[in-house]
Amino acid sequence: MTTVVGHELVEQAPPEAAALEARSIRRVIGGRAVVDGVDLTVRESELLALVGPSGCGKSTLLRAIAGLEPADGQVLLRGRDVSALPAERRRIGLVFQDHALFPHLRVEQNLTFGIRDLSHRARAIAVEELLELVRLPGLAKRYPHELSGGEQQRIALARALAPEPPVVLLDEPFANLDATLRDSLRSDVVAALRERRTSAILVTHDRDEALMMGDRVAVMRDGRILQVDHPERVYEQPVDRFVAAFLGEAAFFPHPDGGVMMVRPHDLTVEAGGPDRVLAHQYLGSVWRYGIARADGTRVVAELPAGTTLIEVGETCTVRVVADHDLYRLDE
Repeated sequence: MTTVVGHELVEQAPPEAAALEARSIRRVIGGRAVVDGVDLTVRESELLALVGPSGCGKSTLLRAIAGLEPADGQVLLRGRDVSALPAERRRIGLVFQDHALFPHLRVEQNLTFGIRDLSHRARAIAVEELLELVRLPGLAKRYPHELSGGEQQRIALARALAPEPPVVLLDEPFANLDATLRDSLRSDVVAALRERRTSAILVTHDRDEALMMGDRVAVMRDGRILQVDHPERVYEQPVDRFVAAFLGEAAFFPHPDGGVMMVRPHDLTVEAGGPDRVLAHQYLGSVWRYGIARADGTRVVAELPAGTTLIEVGETCTVRVVADHDLYRLDE
């Protein structure tokens, strides 16, 4: 079986103009660098998913870009340095997980809050178009408390898009929604951003959400960006073990030439009898997911088609690599 030699992936400067550039952003809180010299570029009409564990600095970075928190470094919006401008003058749209709608204003008043310089007729047309965009026609006269959580989040997105900002920042916008609503809203948010050709940064701790929604994915840890690339490359060619394991279940098998091979659950099979042992199994509909303790003391996760013979918890087994593709090699 051949392997691919892994090496650090360096983000290449995009040939097209950047919608937003964050250069050497650093934010120190209590003597600790919560954001530690981050460089990040968002291309025109791109949705960049910024993912990482809780406390890694994602939201702080977003707030620094928006101008809501002081930070060292530069923020450029379509080439214009806006670092010295307050948040309200940066022309950056913001959507938070708690919606942040004005409770005493109707939907139409929330939507036109940032475009009050337009004529009455222009604002009325904008409200109608925005409500159509987020699939909520007819709700202009409602108050926020009369809307569901999903409806409030759609209105929050529409309000952020109303002034036609070059970039919208979304900070965990689906975190407070149930799973079914979250899935449908993700699709609608992407569709609305695409229709307006608006660039965006989506902050999330959900790896599936990042891989599903991002044109590119940036993985953050301890205040630094570890890797930025297309979802499939970040998942299949991670720069290190942390990125590999954070974006999905991963096992690491020794490579004869040094380093390790990264193996995903679907690259493994499990056979009855042998030196390994079944610790757990879960039925997921199309697959059985096994937790295996290997003879060398490591633990791995393997996924087998649902029609295969079940090996019970506690029984011995053998885990083998059966990947039909090149495995990615990481340096130790």
